[in-house]
Amino acid sequence: MIREINRREWLKAGSLLAGSLLLPQIKVNAKPVFNGFTGEWIFQDGPDPRIKIRLMFNENPYGPSVKAIEALKRSLYRSNLYPFDLAQKLKTKIAAKHGLSEENVLLGSGSTELLILAGVISGVQGGSVLSAYPSFESLMRSAVALKGNWKQVPLDADHKHDLKKMESAVDGNTRMVYVCNPNNPTGTLLDNQELISFCKRVSSKAPVFVDEAYNDFLDEPEQNTVIGLINDGYQVLVARTFSKIHAFAGLRVGYLLGPPDLLAKMVAFRHVLTTLSTPSISAALASLKDTEFLNYCHKKNNEVKSFTYKSLNDIGYKYVPSHTSFMVFEIGQEPKFFIEQMLKSGIGIRTWTYMGKNWCRVSIGKMEEMQKFVERLEEIT
Repeated sequence: MIREINRREWLKAGSLLAGSLLLPQIKVNAKPVFNGFTGEWIFQDGPDPRIKIRLMFNENPYGPSVKAIEALKRSLYRSNLYPFDLAQKLKTKIAAKHGLSEENVLLGSGSTELLILAGVISGVQGGSVLSAYPSFESLMRSAVALKGNWKQVPLDADHKHDLKKMESAVDGNTRMVYVCNPNNPTGTLLDNQELISFCKRVSSKAPVFVDEAYNDFLDEPEQNTVIGLINDGYQVLVARTFSKIHAFAGLRVGYLLGPPDLLAKMVAFRHVLTTLSTPSISAALASLKDTEFLNYCHKKNNEVKSFTYKSLNDIGYKYVPSHTSFMVFEIGQEPKFFIEQMLKSGIGIRTWTYMGKNWCRVSIGKMEEMQKFVERLEEIT
């Protein structure tokens, strides 16, 4: 069943992002409510003070790299200057990395800023934004905060995007289609050729935004991307972030790749050349070159994830194989109760309810953190 959520529903639910920061004449409720998760922890007073092991935000526990930190320190001496030249240098590096022109690159304060901007240019047109559900919600929430509706297509039985149903749901009112691959919160990965074919067909009707935030955790990242469609002239946007494998969640660096005309529409709502800082850009330039650190994070993530798989099997939990730095598994308990039980051991996790079942999403931390998570899971099972 495809569900469409309109602006009035969203306002009643009090689940909007602060789109009014971009368009002040639009009044919205800035307090979000997350499915199965007390969003107040994030948006009011910060995470619950009881949390000592953060397994709810998909943060990289190993970084940033030493080289990135050293670059950040050195950059502090020129933090009195706007980073326009550094931003241009980062754009040049990113464009070369992906075989694109600099005009195909838009930098952002993490990929979240770019998702919000994409939601804004969709929402102000009215109509609908289309996505799978559940998936990462920033783009769709931003569109609904303005004039848009959110059309949701449930994940298939394998917890993946149902591309056939999504394509069938595209109509004359669709302003943008969002695909998170690998998907958050399920960690599932689409067949790349099927996704490329989908993007080619659908982008002739509405721009397709592919969120590849977790691409770097794949064993073959360059074989699982749709970036090549941009050079071929398709109306496709691809988001990447430094928040995950680069461990820049607190430094806020991301970028969007796409056709210059689409990027220009987004920049029109930002009105500044860059929202990044001198230290964050300097650290990003260093991290891009530190392949040894990135490979280490990839290796450790796989090792600890394998341990978590085995532990869940031993305890008797059903999990969804993940291509990311997190995973979901079924819980036979009410979500709020499960969260509270984990908090008694200082462990923060997230929960969802979909397909008629309750799920825990747990980030892959360091080995000692996941051992404590497993110990607590055994106690409350």
